[in-house]
Amino acid sequence: DMRGVIAEKISVFEYHDMPLKESDLQLIRQGKEILSRGPYHFLGTEVLTVSVPVFKQGVLTGAVIFSAPLAPVEERITELQKITRYAGLVGIILATFLSLFLSRTVSRPLLNMNQAAQAMVKGDYSRRVEVKSNDELGVLADSLNSLAKELVKKIDALEQLDQTRRKFVANVSHELRTPLSIILGYTEALIDGMANSDAERQAYLGNIHEEILRLRRLVTEILDLRKIEAGRIELVMEEVSLAEIARQVVDKFATLAKEKNISITKNIYENAVVIADKDRLKQVLINLLDNAIRFTPAEGRVEVAIKDLKDQLLVSVSDNGPGIPLAEQTQIWERFYKVDKARTRTGGGIGLGLAIVKEIVEAHGGSIEVTSKPGEGSTFFFTVPKRI
Repeated sequence: DMRGVIAEKISVFEYHDMPLKESDLQLIRQGKEILSRGPYHFLGTEVLTVSVPVFKQGVLTGAVIFSAPLAPVEERITELQKITRYAGLVGIILATFLSLFLSRTVSRPLLNMNQAAQAMVKGDYSRRVEVKSNDELGVLADSLNSLAKELVKKIDALEQLDQTRRKFVANVSHELRTPLSIILGYTEALIDGMANSDAERQAYLGNIHEEILRLRRLVTEILDLRKIEAGRIELVMEEVSLAEIARQVVDKFATLAKEKNISITKNIYENAVVIADKDRLKQVLINLLDNAIRFTPAEGRVEVAIKDLKDQLLVSVSDNGPGIPLAEQTQIWERFYKVDKARTRTGGGIGLGLAIVKEIVEAHGGSIEVTSKPGEGSTFFFTVPKRI
């Protein structure tokens, strides 16, 4: 503060060898702050000097000059630079490891999924991708595994369908070949004049007629089964009396049963009314009753029963024939399956009747089953909902 100095000039440059220049002093007098760096011989080191003017009531009254050695500051800056370099190096290393970890975490599942997809392209659907997370990659891996499982199921189903088709074609060919061979044999015998009497000729013609009827029945049953399986069959749904249908079918087989000395009994719930296709239900009962009479021995018995089960009706056809072995009871619904494979062609059907019966019952929303013991007969029973 130079206000108390009267007519005396003091040189700040010589006072403790202040690290200022004349130009710096001029700037301070103009009220400007000074920041400078230079040697300070009083301290014997380089300093950083800050000069700040001091005003009182708007008048410059002096200045505050502060000098600090640069060595400690530079040391601190150097230390900070070292820390910064080390921190940067550690950060780079951590970032490198983190990037490698993340890249492996992301790329490995993608690589596994790509390998699984390439395997599926080549026909190998057994490859699975291990799911280790619940994120988007985990969801994608799970979806790929589900796709592989579904493809396996579809392929198995297609293979099974192809086997069924081949078996169906083989069975149809076999069933067609035999009656055609019989028809051809009897026809050639008639052409060659091997029939020596009218009775013999009539017998030949009767056999031909029987085989033609068998062929027609085979074709009709195959067409019915195909239509039902393809969903092209139209059920004419109406209110029908199942009791009346049962009585009509029993009457239809009365003559055949009488010829074999078989008694047919009826135990029918008279109010058995359902919404169904009359002709198709009649077809079911005809097939079941025909089988029962066909395999029931002379002086045997067959029973047709209908019971009320509140929301549905239970229809059963029982006989005291030879029965069905337990191991074969689940196979009788298959097409062309015959329990007694040694039966003559004139004693049995072609093995499509029960398959058609099952399809018709299920088309009505019902189910069909069989209970049987060898030597004690069989009971076929099916249910039909009263309302569909």
